[in-house]
Amino acid sequence: VWARMKVHKIIQWSPHDSSHFAIGSSDLRLYDIKIEGCRKVTKDMTFQEHLAENQEVEVSDSSDGSNPPRDKKSITLLNANYEVQLVKCLSWFPEKTISPLIAVGLPNGKVLLTSFGNTNRITKEFVPKHPRSCNALAWNPIHTNQIAAGLDKIRGDFSTIVWDVNVSNQFPTSPESQTKFQTSDRAFNISPMDPAETISKPLAELANSEATVALAWVPDTPSCLVTGTGIKWLRIYDLRADLSAPQSVVAHAKSVHGVTFDPFNSNRVATFSPEDGIIKLWDIRALSEPIFSLNSNSKGLQQIEWCPTRSGILASIAKEEKCVKYWGIRDIPTSESEAQNVKPIRVRETMEVLSSFSWHPNSQYQMLTVTSSGVVEVVSLQEPLPFKWNPMGHLGFGFGNLIVEGEIDNAKIDTEEYDISVLMRHRATQGYSMDIATNRKLFEKSTGPLKHVWEWMNGYGK
Repeated sequence: VWARMKVHKIIQWSPHDSSHFAIGSSDLRLYDIKIEGCRKVTKDMTFQEHLAENQEVEVSDSSDGSNPPRDKKSITLLNANYEVQLVKCLSWFPEKTISPLIAVGLPNGKVLLTSFGNTNRITKEFVPKHPRSCNALAWNPIHTNQIAAGLDKIRGDFSTIVWDVNVSNQFPTSPESQTKFQTSDRAFNISPMDPAETISKPLAELANSEATVALAWVPDTPSCLVTGTGIKWLRIYDLRADLSAPQSVVAHAKSVHGVTFDPFNSNRVATFSPEDGIIKLWDIRALSEPIFSLNSNSKGLQQIEWCPTRSGILASIAKEEKCVKYWGIRDIPTSESEAQNVKPIRVRETMEVLSSFSWHPNSQYQMLTVTSSGVVEVVSLQEPLPFKWNPMGHLGFGFGNLIVEGEIDNAKIDTEEYDISVLMRHRATQGYSMDIATNRKLFEKSTGPLKHVWEWMNGYGK
């Protein structure tokens, strides 16, 4: 039965190595990507290099062959872990480790900690009391030994579980063994031990008898966890307080997905509902109502994600659309009760319906997408470039957070005939001012009207 099911594919770029990404589906795979001829735009580049680098990354030839790719791209499979099957969600460990470390959520509710290295193996299994689907995972960005998992609803049990990856069921007795298992709050042992250790005692359990479909830790408050439920609620739990009385708000008419924090504003979180395609923006300091909401007009909205390199840019995909939509999010409170019909700032068409996408952690406007059939594409968001001619003939333009200005090779512009500002600058450098004698001398060889003006002023002064 499982083999005949259409497996959802999840893609995530590594936060530690910009050339690595992982794809989870029927198994878990680690890839390396190389884009030859594509360099990062920096302040140290010359003006001509900036112009050469400011090109959209093309992944494949156009259908008519008129637009061949500018850069050579290659994707290499580095490792695959076939012990991990039917991935529902995945999350990279937030700190860099010797071997890439990824947490994976499964349809039976287990969370697997898996490493890629000389041996690809599952190092730990975190098992809930009752098997049900694991819908979301989130590492605590401060206390990185904690990972939260969102599960489907089951009567009499919790659907949000916080696991401590440093917990061990093994009890070494010798000093050598004790040293081997000792860890800190920000590190743990992933050395190849023999079977994967099974952990069944969680650090905390939240959300009794309701499904958790999305979750995220508050970036600046590591004790607070925000969850989206299967029925309309957005909740904020503080692990230091009473877990039975979280701060809550009716966020959507049905399920609350997304729950993604703005990387440029730790108080701003975005949510969406796949049933109605509404995207809402919340300030967790005042959760009574959204500060902004928009109607994406997308059927089956399935993923939203903030751009990590550009403030206010949010991307979305839907199950029935062959495109990525980019939104310019405003945090202006609205008096209207209904979501605004805002047009996306850009729509990037795709050949197939996308399964998921992942923003590049460092490169501006770049992301990876993957389809259900396994086609991976590098996509770059290119906005219209603002540019301006300098009166002296130089060209300046803005790219991302850079402003570039310089001369264009073999471009000579006779601006004196057309631009009075150039004449004014030239005369000022020659000493043109309020002194009559100096101005008369500057125009001795001129035949224009200013020669006669200053000769008349010179005679009038006498």
